[in-house]
Amino acid sequence: MTTPRVHLVSVFASGPNGGNAAPIVADAAGMSDEDMQAVARASGHESGFVLPAPPGSDCDFGIRFWPPSAPPRIIKAPSHRAMGHELGHVKRSRRPGIR
Repeated sequence: MTTPRVHLVSVFASGPNGGNAAPIVADAAGMSDEDMQAVARASGHESGFVLPAPPGSDCDFGIRFWPPSAPPRIIKAPSHRAMGHELGHVKRSRRPGIR
């Protein structure tokens, strides 16, 4: 696995070094479940991964979330991780016109 670029987004922060950490990999195409779990473990936080849209969907991209704990499990409703993903993805968006 090539080392992915992990963006650390602070969610609900009122200033620098505050809030809840939300590690986000903005381009997780080609990462396996094991790769995603390794990133989450290394960060020590539940982590979000932006993937290509599922084939045949009308989606622009897919998202998966993983906790740092073992055994690995997919998180279906991660709350502040989803907020962090949105903040991070919008700030670093590959799509023009998103602010």
